[in-house]
Amino acid sequence: MSKTFIGIIALAALAGSLVAQTTTNAPATNPPAVTTPPPKEVSPPPDPKPDPNKKVLKLPVTIVAPKGDNDEKPHRPDRPGDTPPGADVKDLVERFQKAREEFIAQQKPKLIGTDAETEKLRREWLEKRAALREEFRNRAMEIRNEFRNRELQEVLDAAKDAARRSKPRVGED
Repeated sequence: MSKTFIGIIALAALAGSLVAQTTTNAPATNPPAVTTPPPKEVSPPPDPKPDPNKKVLKLPVTIVAPKGDNDEKPHRPDRPGDTPPGADVKDLVERFQKAREEFIAQQKPKLIGTDAETEKLRREWLEKRAALREEFRNRAMEIRNEFRNRELQEVLDAAKDAARRSKPRVGED
């Protein structure tokens, strides 16, 4: 144990000295001074404070909203490369919408139960939960009692002693 600890300290010291030798700080140098003027086509930086007498061009804002009382999306003009969807695609979408509405109509009564049914299911669930909790507590106590058993403790102690007495593994001292 002590040999391992001393070895680790020696390796750490060796690694530290190697790192110190390999890292050299280069002397800091300043970049050379710029002697060429900026190009003439570059505009000067903008003034930090705008001139109140100078007029600034403000573009008008146009808001486009759908016209009419319907909540549909506004009609987008056709682009030259767009092809309108075929009749088979439109038919497929319509069939899907009808099937969707039928499915929702079938599921609605199942989702909306009476308060008595809902309360009955809730009470059943709570009873099952309480029974499972009690079963879990009982099983946890049984497991604790098994490990408190002296015979098992003796077996564990014997196994630990046998492990200590066995020859060390490769790399251990």
